[in-house]
Amino acid sequence: MRALLLGLCLIGCAPVPQTIDTTGDRYLERRPSPDALVDARGIYQGGWYESFTGSFNQDQAAGDKYNLKQWLHVNVDDPRFYVVVQMVRTDFAGNVAVVVTDKQTGAFHSEDVVQMFSDSLKCDAAVTTLTDPSTGSHMTLVDGQLDFDVNANGLRVRGKASEILTPPLTQIHRFHDGYGALGVWGNVSLTEGAVTVEGEEHALTPGALGLYDRTVGHQRTTLHWNYLATSGRARNRLTGEVRTFSVQGAIDRDRSRPLADTKNHGFWLESRFSKVEELVFDYELDPATQQFGPWHVHTPAAPGRGARVDLTLSAPPGFEQLFHRRNQSADLWIVERDFHQVYGVVTGTLELDGATWDVEPGTWALAEQALVVL
Repeated sequence: MRALLLGLCLIGCAPVPQTIDTTGDRYLERRPSPDALVDARGIYQGGWYESFTGSFNQDQAAGDKYNLKQWLHVNVDDPRFYVVVQMVRTDFAGNVAVVVTDKQTGAFHSEDVVQMFSDSLKCDAAVTTLTDPSTGSHMTLVDGQLDFDVNANGLRVRGKASEILTPPLTQIHRFHDGYGALGVWGNVSLTEGAVTVEGEEHALTPGALGLYDRTVGHQRTTLHWNYLATSGRARNRLTGEVRTFSVQGAIDRDRSRPLADTKNHGFWLESRFSKVEELVFDYELDPATQQFGPWHVHTPAAPGRGARVDLTLSAPPGFEQLFHRRNQSADLWIVERDFHQVYGVVTGTLELDGATWDVEPGTWALAEQALVVL
């Protein structure tokens, strides 16, 4: 799904550096909000921020306007279903997408509505309100309240949720030549909702945990990444205290252009967010079967690191393989796309200030390996 939302743009033609130095953006230091997304030169004001209260002046960025993307993406981990919904607005197209994974069977139900050269899907500059009358879909995230009803060819997910584990992770990612993006990653708890699959409606469980990705900016034209998202409960190994946690993290893989180490990873324990300095994705992909083995996602031990993640993503109980879907294609505006998404259960620990927190059994996670060349 992310491959599609990031792939809705034209082929870039300007020279792109292999890598950029992000030292000046100070991604390990949380700072007050800048006054605008981009500065007077049209350059994104890279950094990790307490929040973003500045001007949404992305239309003044020096990047190619055709690469401007805006989306709201939500995952919900229900006891029966893992659901993913998104709405995307680009300079020249819209996208409404729904994926519903049945944890009992491993079946994927996936639908996309792509509206080329259409302005049916509307989005405000801050990406807090998205509407599409042609599908009857909407998503809003205002004052900590999420309301969504997303319908893609009859595959529908609706719900209401409240924001938890605040503050969200708020970063402006600076790339090259006026390319960059504001990304706000946060967490919600469902108050009510339902999925409709093959004409049958199933209620979602109140209290189910979810994560959101609210992004606006000029995306790079070669994207190669790993991503992990999970939330649940973790128990203090010494005291037995149980807290709600969430982990979100993404890294550039070797074909990204430019490579940019934006330190876009960390975890929440209740309302405390801690960055991890490094996130490593270790796994094997069988080239013959295109099946993944377990994923080990971790922060290597190093002196002075007070926050670490050490998680293993494995096949759900009763299944031999991780749930896996792949989207591999090319079309008019995408030179190459190879998008893998896996689902399973996670085990492992979070470490913070010398304390170890064990992830409670039965916690699910989503992970991605993806390449998109535009």
